[in-house]
Amino acid sequence: MRSWAVLLVGSVTLAACSDDDPGPGAPALNAPPTITQLPDTTGSVGDTLHLQASALDPDGDELRFQLAVLMTLEEFRDGYRPEVGMDGATGSFWFVPGYADRPTGNFRSP
Repeated sequence: MRSWAVLLVGSVTLAACSDDDPGPGAPALNAPPTITQLPDTTGSVGDTLHLQASALDPDGDELRFQLAVLMTLEEFRDGYRPEVGMDGATGSFWFVPGYADRPTGNFRSP
């Protein structure tokens, strides 16, 4: 059974955030959220990987999660379509790695 590390790329969509001082009498600024880092995770071909993204907004603003699937033009032309999804309201993420998702070389962390 082969297993490998999975790199997940995601984003949190927010209202405008700024660290600039608005000046006296101006409304308070929207502070940026804190995104919780997920632990390293491994997966096997055909097994569903479930992860839970989370973030905290200090202003109490609603957060929405989005998933970005990155692939090369060659993968797209070859018909590659990953089995992946995310609930934007909860941050619940799932991924079913296929044979095409395995690394093609040796990787070493810095």
